[in-house]
Amino acid sequence: MSQFSDIEVFNTDIRRQAFNTRRRIKGRVARMTVKGKTEILRRLKSEKARRAMLGRMKKEGVLERRLYTNFGKMYGEIDRVGYKFPLHGIWLHHGVSRGHPAGANRRRKDWFNTVIEQDLGKFADVAARHYADAALNATRMKIN
Repeated sequence: MSQFSDIEVFNTDIRRQAFNTRRRIKGRVARMTVKGKTEILRRLKSEKARRAMLGRMKKEGVLERRLYTNFGKMYGEIDRVGYKFPLHGIWLHHGVSRGHPAGANRRRKDWFNTVIEQDLGKFADVAARHYADAALNATRMKIN
């Protein structure tokens, strides 16, 4: 197998894992944003409050739709995986919203870090599978 095809296989495996991770993050956002919202909508008495809640739900839906994966390459090989999302995803993570500052006693919604931490080992497994031979050869290097 040539070095170029090895790089392409590695890049394909990393992309596949990155997209699987993105799918899991999107699922986490979807569960978090819908859970309990329909019941809350039914209980709201004023039309203004209902519109405000629907606006928040729509904004959280934007977070799910606008989660992108990007890759950094060096010498044709993927060496970085990144995820882009709207800024309000950070606020949601910290439990901050309009009228509720960061110091307020609000529950944080960890929708991103948990999934990344769980899948980090999977990325490491992909790298280990492709670079086991290189790591073994590097341990045999000696200065004569």
